[in-house]
Amino acid sequence: MIYHVSPKGSDRNSGCEEAPFKTISRAAKIAAAGDTVVVHEGVYREWVDPKNGGLNDLLRITYTAAEGEKVVIKGSEIVTDWEKVEGTVWKKTLPNTIFGDYNPYDTPIIGDWLTAPMDKSIHVGDVYVNGE
Repeated sequence: MIYHVSPKGSDRNSGCEEAPFKTISRAAKIAAAGDTVVVHEGVYREWVDPKNGGLNDLLRITYTAAEGEKVVIKGSEIVTDWEKVEGTVWKKTLPNTIFGDYNPYDTPIIGDWLTAPMDKSIHVGDVYVNGE
C-alpha cells in the first residue's frame, strides 16, 4: 500500500494520492510491513512514532519525500504571544499537553556526558529566536 501525506490534506482522508493525510503521524499509525509513505512538500512539526515496524529488509515500511519536493520535519513548535518581563527578558507559559509524552523542559538530564554546576539543573529543551 502507498500512503500520501500533504500539509493540504486531512487526517480524515484515506491517504491516497488524491486524498492525502495531513500528518506523517496519521500514516505511521496504519502503515504496515511493505507499505510506503510518500511525504509531499511542506514543513511538518510533529513527532512521529510508528505503530508498526517492518518484518525484514524486503518488507519494511518506507518513508520518502515525493520526488522533486522539499520536505522538512521538525520537532519544534512555533510559539507566539510572548509576554515581556523586563528589558530583554520574555516569557511564555505552555500547557504540558504540547509536549505529548516527553517534556524536554521538565525532564532533568543526568549522566557523565552532560555536566552542570551543582546548583543548576539541565534539560534538553531549546528556544530559538529568529533562527538562532
